[in-house]
Amino acid sequence: MVNVIDSVQKPLESSYLITIDSLEALNMPLTTMDQILSEKAGIFFKSTGPGLLSTPSIRGGDAGNTNVLWNGIPIRSSMLGTIDFTGIGGIGISQIEVSSGGSSNVFGSGGNGGTINFLSAPSFTRRVASLDLSLGSFNQIGLQTRVNVPFQFGKIPFALSLSNGAMRSKNEFDYSDISTEPYSRVLNSSGEYAQSNAAMSIAAQVSEKITLKFEIWNTRFIRSIPQSINVTKPPTSQNDTATRMQFQAFFQPTTRLKLKQTVHYEQNTNHYVDTNSNINNSNEFYVIQSLTNIDFNLSKNWLLESQISGQWTEASSNNYMGYQQRLSSEEMLKLNGRTFKGHVHIDAGTRILLLKGYSKLLPFGGIAYKPMLNRNLQFFISGGKTARIPTLNELYWSPGGNPQLAPETGYNGELGLRLGNDASRVSLAAFYGQYLDRIRWLPNGGIFSPINIAESEVYGLDVQARKTLVNGHHKLILTMNGSYTESFGRVSSDSNRYSTSYVPKFNGGVGVVYSIHALNVAYHHRYTSKRFITSDESAYMPQFDLADLRMNWRKKDGILGFGLAIQNIYNINYQSLPWRPMPGRSYVVSMHLRWNE
Repeated sequence: MVNVIDSVQKPLESSYLITIDSLEALNMPLTTMDQILSEKAGIFFKSTGPGLLSTPSIRGGDAGNTNVLWNGIPIRSSMLGTIDFTGIGGIGISQIEVSSGGSSNVFGSGGNGGTINFLSAPSFTRRVASLDLSLGSFNQIGLQTRVNVPFQFGKIPFALSLSNGAMRSKNEFDYSDISTEPYSRVLNSSGEYAQSNAAMSIAAQVSEKITLKFEIWNTRFIRSIPQSINVTKPPTSQNDTATRMQFQAFFQPTTRLKLKQTVHYEQNTNHYVDTNSNINNSNEFYVIQSLTNIDFNLSKNWLLESQISGQWTEASSNNYMGYQQRLSSEEMLKLNGRTFKGHVHIDAGTRILLLKGYSKLLPFGGIAYKPMLNRNLQFFISGGKTARIPTLNELYWSPGGNPQLAPETGYNGELGLRLGNDASRVSLAAFYGQYLDRIRWLPNGGIFSPINIAESEVYGLDVQARKTLVNGHHKLILTMNGSYTESFGRVSSDSNRYSTSYVPKFNGGVGVVYSIHALNVAYHHRYTSKRFITSDESAYMPQFDLADLRMNWRKKDGILGFGLAIQNIYNINYQSLPWRPMPGRSYVVSMHLRWNE
C-alpha cells in the first residue's frame, strides 16, 4: 500500500532537520503552536502577548523568511506573507518537520530562514478516541477531542480522523506598568480571546497502487487587543477565520514510479476594528494551489524528483485600491542518490520561480558523508540560492505600501554533523547567509513602510541533542536545543552595518523528563538573549529566562489521566516585544481520557 506520510516531499538528507512526532503525546495542555515549537525546536517567536500575534524568526530571518506548509503546500498569508502561530493548535497534526539550508528550495521559494512543514494523515491501523479538558490561570479553559477510526467499505480500507480544539481566556494577568514612575502592578483587563481549531481527514486505499486523501482544516480566532503599556486608549478587536481544504491522490503504477497530485483551496478573512482611529476594516483572500510530484527511480541508488506547482491568489482590503490578483508558478527538479559504496549521499537540483515580469533560477544541493556504514555518524554540507517576492501588503497597502519593491535574493549554506540513534543523538550545523534587497518595514514619517535594504548577512550555529536512559521502570530523557545567531544589515551600500532588530544572539533551552510507572514529570528551561529593537542598535530588549514544569499521571493501558502544569515557575517579569507585557507564574490542571485499540 502507498504510505500517505512517506509520500510527502522530504527535506535534503544533506541539511539540518528537526522532527517532532506525535503531538498528542506532548502533554502540553492550553498551549499554542508557538509554545510547542519554542520548546521542542528552539525557535524564537516575536510575541505581542498571550493570544496575540506571534511569528517566528529562524536564522536571523523575519517572519516572511520562514516558509510554512501544510502537507507540503504553502499556507502563509498571501497578504502578510506569514501566519500567526498563536492561532494554530496541535490538533490533527501527526508530525512537524523544521528544515533549513538547501532544503528551503525543496518546498518552495521564500524560506530563506527555514521551513516549517505540518504533516497530517489518518491512521489505517489505530483506533483511538481522546478527550482533554484543561483549566488554567487567568480564567483559561480548553477542550480537545480526537477520534481516529479505520474501517472497510466493501473491499476498500478507509481511515477517518476527526479533531477539534477550543480555548478561551479572559487573559487577566497582572503586570508591572513601567510607563510611569513609581511602577505599579496593573491588571490586563482587556485581552480576552477565544480560539478554535477543527480538522477532518479521510483516506481510502483504493488499491495496492492508489491512495486518496481529503482534509479540511478550519481555524478561528477572536480577540481583544489591548494597547501597549505606554498607551491609554481603548483596545482594538480582531476576528480571523481560515478554512483550508486539500485533496491528495497518491499513485504508484510501478516500483520505480510514484505520482502525487495535490489540490489546495483556502479562504481567509480578517476583520479589524480600531475605534481610536475610526478603522473598521475587512481583509480577505482566496488561494487555489496545485502541486504535482513525480518521483522516478533511475536505478537502485538514484532517484529523480520533480515538482510542478501553480498558485492563484485574489485579495481585497479597504486598504487596497480594489482587488489585487497574483498568478505564480514554480517548478523543481532534483536528483539524489548514494555512491561510493553507500558512504556518500548527493542532492542536486534547481527550482524555477515564475511570476509576471519576473523569473528566477534557484539552484541548490548538498553532500552527506557517512565514514562507517555500521556507525550512526554523518557529516553534511548543503546550500542554495534563495528568493522571496514581496507580499501583497508590502506592495499595495495604503498607507505605507511600496509598489517599487524588488524581490529579495541571496545565498545560504550550512555545514554540520549528525551522531547517534533514537536513544542518544546529537546534531549541529554552522550556517551562513547573504541576502540582497532584503525587505524591512522602517519608519517613514508618521508611518512604517517597507524598503529594500542594501544587504543582510547572517551566520551562526544550530544544535540539538537528546539522551535517553532506562533502568527498570525508571526512564530519564535529557534534551537540549539552541542557536547562536549573528545577523547584520545595511540600509544602503555606504551606510554603517548594524545588528538586525529583534534577532537574539543566543536562544535555546534544556529539558529533563522523568517517568516511572504512571507518573511523568517534565522540566524545561529556555533562555533568550537581548534583542536590538532599533536599526542603529541604540535600544534593546533585555534577556530573559523562563522555566515550565509539567506533571502527568496515567497508567500505561488506563483510560483516565491527570495533569498539572506550572508555567514561568520563577515568576519572571519579561517582555518579548517592547511595551507588551507577558504573564508571570500561571497554573493549568487537566484531565485526559484515552481509548485505544
